[in-house]
Amino acid sequence: MYRDRESKNTYAIALTILIISNICFYTMEHLKLYLLLTMIGLIIEFYEIIRKINFRRIPIYSCIIWWLGIIYTIFTINGIFRVRYGTYNWDMMLYTCVQNGAIFIALKEIVISPKYFQYIRNVILTSSIFSLFVLAFFEISNLEAGGVRIGDSLSGNVNVAGANFGILSIFMVYICEKQKKIFNWIILAFVVGVMLLTGSKMTLIILALDLVYFFINSQNKGVTLLLVIGAGIILLFLVFSVPVFYNVIGYRVEDMMYQLFGIGPGHASNSTNVRKIMLMEGFTFMWDHPIFGGGEKYFGSLTSTVYSYSHCNYTELLCNFGIVGFAVYYVPLFNNLYMLVKNQHIYKELLQLGTVLLVSRLLLDWMQVTHSEPCVGYIPMIFSFVCVEALIKNNSTNRRESRNNVENRYDKIFMEKQ
Repeated sequence: MYRDRESKNTYAIALTILIISNICFYTMEHLKLYLLLTMIGLIIEFYEIIRKINFRRIPIYSCIIWWLGIIYTIFTINGIFRVRYGTYNWDMMLYTCVQNGAIFIALKEIVISPKYFQYIRNVILTSSIFSLFVLAFFEISNLEAGGVRIGDSLSGNVNVAGANFGILSIFMVYICEKQKKIFNWIILAFVVGVMLLTGSKMTLIILALDLVYFFINSQNKGVTLLLVIGAGIILLFLVFSVPVFYNVIGYRVEDMMYQLFGIGPGHASNSTNVRKIMLMEGFTFMWDHPIFGGGEKYFGSLTSTVYSYSHCNYTELLCNFGIVGFAVYYVPLFNNLYMLVKNQHIYKELLQLGTVLLVSRLLLDWMQVTHSEPCVGYIPMIFSFVCVEALIKNNSTNRRESRNNVENRYDKIFMEKQ
C-alpha cells in the first residue's frame, strides 16, 4: 500500500512539473528553463515507469499511443517534405509528443487510484498557484497599469495563456464542487480574473462552460441555478462595467457582436472581421488539395491577411493535411465524446469532467490552432482517452465476471444432476 501511494505521488509530481513548465515557460526567452524542467519531469516519471515494469507483460496504452503516433507522423512528414515556406521544428514536435504520452500515463495512474481526487486536487492547485505567482512576477507592471492584455510572457501568446488558464478553471470548478473550501474558491476567482485579463474572447466560452458544469454537477439544482445566474450577472458586470476588464476584453466582445450581428457600438478592433476572412479562406483553400492537403503552412502561404495560420484548428488541418489528416485527428476525439456521453452512469464524476474538458477543446478549436500547441492544450483530449481506457477496462471486467458467473451456474447445475 505504501509503495503504491509513493508511486502515485511520483506521477503527480512529474505531472505538476510538466503542466507548470508548459504554462509558464514555453517561450524562446525561457526555453532553457522550459527544457530543464520538462526533462526533470520526464526523468522522474520514466524512472517510476521503469521501476514498476513487469517484463513479462509490458503495458501498451494502445488508444492514445496510436493516435499520437499517427498524427505526429503526419505532421512531421508534411513538415519535412511538404513545408511551403520557412522551417519545421520536428524535434520540438517530437518532444511535445513524448510529453503528451507521459502526461497520459501519469493521469491514467492517478485516475485508477481510489484517492484520485486528492491527487488531481494537489496537481491542479499547485499548478494554478505557481502559474499565478509567475504571471504576477513577470507582468506586475502590466497588472499595475491596467488596460493591457496579460499572459504574453508565459506562452508568447495571450490567447494560449487564456486557454491554458481556462483548462485549469474547469478542473478548479470540479475541485470546488467536490471540496467546498473557501481557499479553493479564492484560487478559482484568481484564475478567472487572469482569464479575463488575457483579453481572449474564447475565455468567455470556457467560463460559460464552467457555469454549466457547476450547475450539472451540483446536488441542489434550485440553489445552484440562482448561484449560476448571479455569477453570470457578476461576470457581465465585470466585463462591461469595470474599466480594467472592459479596456482589455469588454470592448473586444462589443466589436465581435457588432461584426457578427450588427449589435452595439463598433470599435477600432478588427479581430472578428479578420477571423471571418481567414475562416472563409480556409474552407476555400482546402479544395485545392482536399485529400492530403497542401502541406505544412499551406494556409499561411495563400492567405490575404498578415497571419501565418488560420486561427481555426479545423480549417488549418483541412488546408495543410486534407480530409485524411483531419479525420485521423478528429474521429477518435468525437468517438471519445460519444463514449463519455453514452456511459455517464459509469464513473459519472470523472466522465462529466472529461466531457466538459473535451467539449471546451472542440469549441475552442474554432478560434485557435491547437494541434501545434504546448502540452497543456492537449490535456482535455488526453483526459478523454484516460476516461475511455477506464471504460474499456470496466466493460472488460464486467464481461469476465459475467462469464465466470455463467460458468459457475452451469457447474452448480451439473453437480446437482450428479
